Amino acid sequence: MDVRFEVHTGRRCGRDQGLGRYRYERPLFVSTFQETSMFIQTTGLVPTLPQEVIDVVIDHLVDCPSSLKACSLVCSSWTYFSQAQLFSTILLDGTPYPSAKTVPPIVKFTRFLRKAPRFARFVRALEIKDGDDYITNRWLLDSVGRLESLLPVLTNVHTLHINFRSLSWSAAHIVKRPLREMLQHPELRHVTISGIMGIPSLDHLFSLFGKGSKIRDLHLVNVQTNGPSDESRLPLDVLTLSLSSTDILNLADWVPFSTRVADFSGLRRLRICIVEPSEVRAAARLLETITADSLESVEIQLDDLDPTDSRQCGNLPDISRFRHVLLTITSGCVENTIRREGRTSAPVAALWWARILRNIQDGCVEEVTLTFPRSEAYPLPDIHKAQWNALDAVLTRPEMAKLKTVYLQGDLQHLQKQAKVIRQAFPTLQKNGLLVLQSQ
Repeated sequence: MDVRFEVHTGRRCGRDQGLGRYRYERPLFVSTFQETSMFIQTTGLVPTLPQEVIDVVIDHLVDCPSSLKACSLVCSSWTYFSQAQLFSTILLDGTPYPSAKTVPPIVKFTRFLRKAPRFARFVRALEIKDGDDYITNRWLLDSVGRLESLLPVLTNVHTLHINFRSLSWSAAHIVKRPLREMLQHPELRHVTISGIMGIPSLDHLFSLFGKGSKIRDLHLVNVQTNGPSDESRLPLDVLTLSLSSTDILNLADWVPFSTRVADFSGLRRLRICIVEPSEVRAAARLLETITADSLESVEIQLDDLDPTDSRQCGNLPDISRFRHVLLTITSGCVENTIRREGRTSAPVAALWWARILRNIQDGCVEEVTLTFPRSEAYPLPDIHKAQWNALDAVLTRPEMAKLKTVYLQGDLQHLQKQAKVIRQAFPTLQKNGLLVLQSQ
């Protein structure tokens, strides 16, 4: 990320003729943050910007460590917020192609904190990945001691992502104690657990969170259990599932007996990611099982399914009782609008959504959120137009009389540029004033 800004002399030279605003002399230079920090250090000239403006600019550099490092060296008023952003998210993973002299990231980080413990307070999110992208060079099982010493000093962590990368629970049992300590961290609110195989039961999984856990947002991705089965209750606000159909069905069977270890009574939002048609049937079963009165929002995310699958998947989820329904697609589908190898693009999701929404008979749905593809061109191809128009018709039929707003979710700038495409795709919704563009 190359953020550019101008350093001016700051002397006003009168008003522009007819423009009613001050103009400035030609800027001394236009540069990157790295160049500017060097200029400030050598000249002693510091832009007199309000601290709030400086903080906002630095906040936009969160994905550019080199710029954050440069900003931290500019002056004392820039240092704290730059360092806070630089250390806000820590990734501990395996090193690809390690040599005998390679030092694992967890070793580097723990050594660094021993020398500079003040930086531990800046860590807000901790991401742990066992091994590299090729599922080699695993380090987690050999670093249990370092994890146990690291966690107590990260006092402000509120987000934890841990990816076991298809590690079996029988092999990972030695990390149970540090994992339990992580999940019971008093500041932890958002947790993602992925890639762990063969957990004895769902009771066993949820009991790891311990008594008095404050976690409210839980994501389970490719977590395999041996079925429903014995401790504390984990009250959840948001639950995200990206599981196989078997594991979703296991969860559905377990929910009625889950009250000893998990509390779904306050669940507000449920997100289910669908990859295979069988998972649609499993999701329908799960929605029948979870009956929390507080559950107002459900999200069903599709991932590049075959267009014929929507007619072959059998039972579709009943979403009539939800006030807010989110029907989304993965980023891969958003970017791709070209049919390939029998698989197709974002408009095919419209077929799925139309079938799901057609099940609603006098439902409670007041808001619907849809992902709209970034690369749809004007005019829409006939087949794409027909698919989106079918969804438009379903959303405007009499059974959807309680519908107040349809949010089109995506990159806001691209959505605004696609005004003609959107009018073509949703003519009735546009005419009725129900469409609202929403940044993703």
